[in-house]
Amino acid sequence: MSLNKIQMLLLAGANNVNRDTAIFHQWERGEITTAKCLKMFRQNNRQNDSVDISQEDFEKWLNSLGYIRR
Repeated sequence: MSLNKIQMLLLAGANNVNRDTAIFHQWERGEITTAKCLKMFRQNNRQNDSVDISQEDFEKWLNSLGYIRR
């Protein structure tokens, strides 16, 4: 899946943005795995598993937003 397609899955609204940001920070700090981050992202943006997002593409997308796991 292209990085732009992941971007298109985002729901609008301050609550969704704040929740996604918190999830991404947890991932960046190593508190959750990429799989868990992706699962939480899907739940927050009301996406089911039928939307194919690989963990590798998801990590690239997070990196493109400035979230770098150390």
